[in-house]
Amino acid sequence: MKTRVAYVIDDLGLGGAQRQLVSLVSSLAREGYEIEVISLSSERTAYESVLRESGIPVTLIAHSGKWSWSTLGKVHRRLKTFRPDLVHTWLFTADLYGRLAAFLNRTPHVISAMRNTIDDMEPHHRWASRILSYGTNIFTINAEAIRPGLVKQLGIPNRKIRTIYNGIDRAALTAVHSNGHDRQEWNLPCDAQIVLMMARMAPQKDYRTFLEAARIVASECPRAHFVLVGEGELRTQVEAWVEELGLKTRTRILGARRDGWELIQQADVVALATHFEGCSNVVMEAMAAGKPVVASRTGGNPELVVDGQTGWTVPVKNADLFAKALLQLLQNEGEAKKMGRRGQLRIEERFSLERTVKETVSIYTELLSKKKSLSTFATLKRDYQRAYTQSGYQGNFRKMLHTLTNPGFQAVAAYRITRWLLEHRIPFLGAIVQRLAEVWTGVSLPPETQVGPGLLILHFGGIVINGRAVLGENCTLHHGVTIGNRRSGGPSPRIGDRVTLGAGAKVLGGITVGDEAQIGANAVVLEDVPRGGVAIGIPARVVRTKEKTEALTR
Repeated sequence: MKTRVAYVIDDLGLGGAQRQLVSLVSSLAREGYEIEVISLSSERTAYESVLRESGIPVTLIAHSGKWSWSTLGKVHRRLKTFRPDLVHTWLFTADLYGRLAAFLNRTPHVISAMRNTIDDMEPHHRWASRILSYGTNIFTINAEAIRPGLVKQLGIPNRKIRTIYNGIDRAALTAVHSNGHDRQEWNLPCDAQIVLMMARMAPQKDYRTFLEAARIVASECPRAHFVLVGEGELRTQVEAWVEELGLKTRTRILGARRDGWELIQQADVVALATHFEGCSNVVMEAMAAGKPVVASRTGGNPELVVDGQTGWTVPVKNADLFAKALLQLLQNEGEAKKMGRRGQLRIEERFSLERTVKETVSIYTELLSKKKSLSTFATLKRDYQRAYTQSGYQGNFRKMLHTLTNPGFQAVAAYRITRWLLEHRIPFLGAIVQRLAEVWTGVSLPPETQVGPGLLILHFGGIVINGRAVLGENCTLHHGVTIGNRRSGGPSPRIGDRVTLGAGAKVLGGITVGDEAQIGANAVVLEDVPRGGVAIGIPARVVRTKEKTEALTR
């Protein structure tokens, strides 16, 4: 049976997020996923026909206002009919209604795609996102610059956030060629040097700084002309600025266009002046086309543009430095072309659509592979039995009392209860139980961690386990154990069954520790440990394996 994924997005108008969604879901459909797209706009529908032509069903819901019970009801009914395995929401409004509807439908897995920094997120969206985060499995971001705002201002656990950069299908883009007639249509000289800025004419984009920089460039570079592509509520203001700065004869305003790639090919330099940004599709497409880029040093722009190698990033709202960077490229055409070629190679190596699809599929597979094994009560009973057996007290009552008051068992019990609360869509109480348990026991065991039954924590305190780690059955942890990743957002270990980790042991990175292995006190394990192996030292080395032990005892 095909995996069903419902995508909920604000609209299907001409925008970077929408273009990325279309590329992603079209690829996923070819991979065998059953996709449906729900758009909360019946007016902005530019990409609707593209999706339908790809065989992807689209549902349009007319939404208006800050809150609409009607919108929530319609999304809820659509999800109830489609019955997706996963709901993946894109952009702020869809994020709110899509996740609420998914919770109401008890959709097994919910993913929220954060496509921009939270600078322009409205207060009620921040409030809602903070609350809904407890029932959201994973947040995907398209630039590391987005992560700090989610963690610090929305309180989203870092372990829930995964970075998946936008992807460029360069093969599809290079199949489209410019007809070369644009310069004639724009009434520009044949030797004109074109600086292109393609962005919504909205408060996020800093057209004022770009145009002030353009005035400086125009005075020093007579061949320079400026082409603005975009539409929005600031269109009239932008036209007024062009007039005010004396750039009318050197500037062309084209409005919203579908042929962005062809226009980029006509440019000598692509610019993006902005106040804040996620992962800019325009910057990526410019680099894919072999064009040098000048962009504001904010958001995800520095993650794309390598200063002095593929273009330049400059401080926000600094027209003088923006102009200096543009002039450096326009007046050194040979070096500008070299930067363009380096940018093209960078996109091919790090920002391909194939990579985006692969990383998205990996997250889906991770979520869908989580098995429902024993019930919470049965699992907790196994945990209790191990702790009870290990108690050194005599007499059933004393052993029971010691087990129930042992902070190690309490930490495990709190973990099981928190998972049960989240599975039953009671995130608020789950968050309270988790936080109280961490403070009381000194054990950080997030509910996202996969832990088999029979977990025993001895000598509690100072234990930290990453939410992406996997622990098998009947594992034993002593105090000070750390099981986590080696870098933020990186993979975490898979611990087998009946593994013992000594006091202060650290197991880091996407490694595997085999069944019945033993990790010595204070060992730092960075590589796989085989079944039955004994690892000691910093960094840890395997000093004995099960096979060696069996050979010695024969």
